[in-house]
Amino acid sequence: DHAKRSRDGDTVFVAGAVGQYVKHMRKQPGVWGHAGHVRSIDPETARWVDRPRNPSVVDYANAAWFLETSWISGAFLREPAQSRLTGEDMHLSYMVRKVLGLETRVVGWKRDKHPLSHYRLGMTDKT
Repeated sequence: DHAKRSRDGDTVFVAGAVGQYVKHMRKQPGVWGHAGHVRSIDPETARWVDRPRNPSVVDYANAAWFLETSWISGAFLREPAQSRLTGEDMHLSYMVRKVLGLETRVVGWKRDKHPLSHYRLGMTDKT
C-alpha cells in the first residue's frame, strides 16, 4: 500500500480515522484531509470547510493530508513554492492539481469511542 499520511504536529488522528481516509483515497484519488479552505477574490465567498459530512472539494487541505507517497517527489517537490508566503498545504494541493490533475477534498471521519475522535480544528480568517 502506497498511501501516505502527513500531518502537522498539532493534529492527532486515531487509527479508525486514518483507515477511513485511506478508503476515501482508494475510491477517489486525490489529496484528502479533514479541513480545508475555499479561496476567493471576494472575502465574502471564501470559507473554511471543517469535517463536512460529505466530501467537499477545496483549494487546499490543512493540518493533515492523505495522499500517495509517490506524489511527494512527483508533484510536491517538482518545483518550489511560488513565494515564501505560500504554505506547504497550499503548495501541495496546487502541485497535485497542476501536475496530476487531481483535486483536494475534505470530509469528517466517523467518530468512535476513542476520546481523540472528537477533535475539532478551530479556524479563523484573522492573522
